Amino acid sequence: MKRHYINKKYVDPDGGAPNYRNVPGHRVKMKVDLRRGTVVKPTVSWHVEREASEDDRFVEDPQFDVRTTPTTSWGRDVDRHWLTLTIGKVLGARYTVSVKLDGQPAHSFAPFETWYRVFLNVNAGDAYLYGLFSKALSGVKKIFERACIAIEENEVTVAGTKTKEKDHSEQGDRGARITVTLSAADWYPFSHNVVVKIANRAVTEPKYATLTGDTLRLSIAEICRWKASPEHLTSITAKGGAGTLATVGRDDVAGVSARVDNRTLTVDLAAQALAPVQAEIAAGRAVEITLATGVEQFGREGGQGGAGYANIKLWRQAELTLFGKTQTSAQIAALVAHEVGHALGLVDRNASEAYRGTRNVYAFTEGGADERRAPATVSKAHPRKHGPEFGGSGHHCTFNTHRVDDTSTSSKKRVEVMDGMKSCVMFHSTLDRVRDEGFCDTCIAHLRRVAAAR
Repeated sequence: MKRHYINKKYVDPDGGAPNYRNVPGHRVKMKVDLRRGTVVKPTVSWHVEREASEDDRFVEDPQFDVRTTPTTSWGRDVDRHWLTLTIGKVLGARYTVSVKLDGQPAHSFAPFETWYRVFLNVNAGDAYLYGLFSKALSGVKKIFERACIAIEENEVTVAGTKTKEKDHSEQGDRGARITVTLSAADWYPFSHNVVVKIANRAVTEPKYATLTGDTLRLSIAEICRWKASPEHLTSITAKGGAGTLATVGRDDVAGVSARVDNRTLTVDLAAQALAPVQAEIAAGRAVEITLATGVEQFGREGGQGGAGYANIKLWRQAELTLFGKTQTSAQIAALVAHEVGHALGLVDRNASEAYRGTRNVYAFTEGGADERRAPATVSKAHPRKHGPEFGGSGHHCTFNTHRVDDTSTSSKKRVEVMDGMKSCVMFHSTLDRVRDEGFCDTCIAHLRRVAAAR
């Protein structure tokens, strides 16, 4: 089926400069020439049919204009009969147009399907990041094709130098431009207080702390990822039943603690500065030790998308090796598709839509009555949307998920993917267990409407 882009300018069937490309894509012009001079002019009837689909209730009835102009074609005087359709702004709508003269078989034009072009202006911090994006781009295109959206690169800037720019002058005013910024996830300052509670010579909390003899061991991988730093802790404060037992400040803390590796930190409770703490623990009494960290944490991979932009953070190979992680092209494609989906209005916080008419067959006859109907006005928003009160940042899709208890969220619940299932690419986490098709059917249908109506 032929793709018809509603945000592209098409060749005017009249032809000739300056009207070479001046028909916006949401209008479709078709013509038929009849030689002048016949005794009885035939009636010209146009027939338009839209293939029935689940989106019928959202598609507006097309507006139309039927007219006849005398002209000359190939040296002959003809009457040129025109049909101009203004079609609804819903992607994936399939139309068939035919014209019939009195007593003659109908002539059908090539059927077409409504599509939308999205142009990405890519701004990469360096060639490595752009290389990761380039390998994933085919996957991004495949994900969006199900929504009848064609993704194309427009401008590419790498390390401040523009390396690619395409001419899209034929595109109409509705051509979508989305700026995709690629940067590396990086280290950033991070502070965190860890409170270790000890009773009866054993750690009661947190679970990632253990006590062996006089060595308090903390699995810092549970808190953050650490980079080499002159200081491991900024201070240690210990309290018991009688009050403060010991305080070790910034100048002395390095003498009582050590980082074993990138995942483990130890505190020597046998050190002189912590002798009162050791005595309380040996007596089986309760002790509370606050470890104030002043380290650097590795920023998470991820992104943020909004109207006209998508910011993407990717891993460098050094961090992938250090943390034993993977970053496949499929994962990057899902991440980019997620943020570009947001940029196109998918799972928007305030998105709502209106139901339209449901008829999909129309007949237009020169001189006949106007058969258009006014659209209905029934509001409908994305049916599978959850907000940040159930996890994630912003609004996301709940396909194949359920709610579990989680005291860290404002709702005390978190949306998680069900066991053995795969999520939609618009779930709040796109790194694991995303369905190969990307978008769920609900998001596909929603995207076909909101993207075209931007």
